Amino acid sequence: MQKELEQSGVICVYASLEKVDATLENYRVDHDHQSAQLRPQSQVTRALARWTLEQVWSIPIDQVSFGRDQYGAVELWVAGQQWSVSFSHTKGCCAIAIAPSGLLGIDCERVQERRQRERLQRRFEHGYMQDVNSKEQFFERWTAAEAVTKAKRGALMPTLSLSMSADAPYLHWRRFQEWQLCCYSTTTDNPPQWIDFSKNNHLS
Repeated sequence: MQKELEQSGVICVYASLEKVDATLENYRVDHDHQSAQLRPQSQVTRALARWTLEQVWSIPIDQVSFGRDQYGAVELWVAGQQWSVSFSHTKGCCAIAIAPSGLLGIDCERVQERRQRERLQRRFEHGYMQDVNSKEQFFERWTAAEAVTKAKRGALMPTLSLSMSADAPYLHWRRFQEWQLCCYSTTTDNPPQWIDFSKNNHLS
């Protein structure tokens, strides 16, 4: 399984966690000494990233560090080389995407009714919300726009105003319980490999 995951190029891991659990405790150590300053969900996503790198690519956690770029987005460094990474967390769920290179973005959202959903659908009906007429479709498009915006270091509202057609080949969705997830990746023609951490926290 590890070889198949490594060959896919892009790994997405999701978990129903809001704080580091016992399985991830050994992966919370932050070699840039930022761990104590991070919110609990940010500690989870960084720990998940270290776990993924070790389990899939056999990279020791002491070779992994994080930083921030000029836009405030998280940077991932592996043995001195920059990798592509994206994090997302909402109440009850978090998700990460990792690849050795390429544009990468991920988003997770709870699928629940929003007071302004219909207004947003009308506002962006010529963009990402074209032909959307259900709550489920709304969150598929919303997570897609968020993932693209993160990957391209853009702004959400301008992204939503654009047609999704150009980005569609690079978008990949996953439904996890009541959460909608979407990954945007230009790394490879292969779709990302999705891992449910609660079921696969001991890969072999």
